[in-house]
Amino acid sequence: YDRACLAMTSYAADLQGRCDVASVPSVAVTLLPRAIAQLRAEGSSFDIHVRDSDSSAIVEAVENGMVEVGLCVLASKRPQLSFEPLFQEPLDFVCPVDHPLATSKRPLKWAQLEGESFIRNGAAEALGLAETEALAAGSKLTATNVSSNLAMVEAGLGVTILPRLCRWKCSHAVRFVPLADPRSSRRVGWIAREGRNLQPASLRFIECIRQQTQAGEKEFGYAAA
Repeated sequence: YDRACLAMTSYAADLQGRCDVASVPSVAVTLLPRAIAQLRAEGSSFDIHVRDSDSSAIVEAVENGMVEVGLCVLASKRPQLSFEPLFQEPLDFVCPVDHPLATSKRPLKWAQLEGESFIRNGAAEALGLAETEALAAGSKLTATNVSSNLAMVEAGLGVTILPRLCRWKCSHAVRFVPLADPRSSRRVGWIAREGRNLQPASLRFIECIRQQTQAGEKEFGYAAA
């Protein structure tokens, strides 16, 4: 009720409303600031409220009306949600800089990761691969967010698998090494409630995210939709 009142008040004040968005952390620290900077440069003055979370929590937040737009991975179709892909992104093997595999000149095969102390996380589990499940089966450590994963890898507590975008805010003490399996990738897009008329503020925000995704393709190493 409070969110609905705030949205109506904001819309009445400037005819654009406000944009409530939830994003996976890797997008929140790379593409999201650029999209917001573009909006500000255009003179847009509407309120933007951002929260970062994992994809499953974002899907739930959009379904429940807690946020209007989500930037995330949609693992399976949901009739109550619309989904537009933004980019396809590889997931890489993440290890300390002094790890034997850190200097590999070729993409890594799953067999090379056997016996590693693996740190479980949602991004790796979302791949649904038997190979990642086998790695996770022997794991004694789980981290639910990107910062924790990277900090644990840097501390030498294990290795993990994370989306490539995560490397842009990581320490120089951590290395991202490509995996040879083309299945180790994720499709990121924006979601909203199916059939809902988005506020003008949200529509303009989505357009800026599209533009920044296209512009960052070469820099960030993903395939824009």
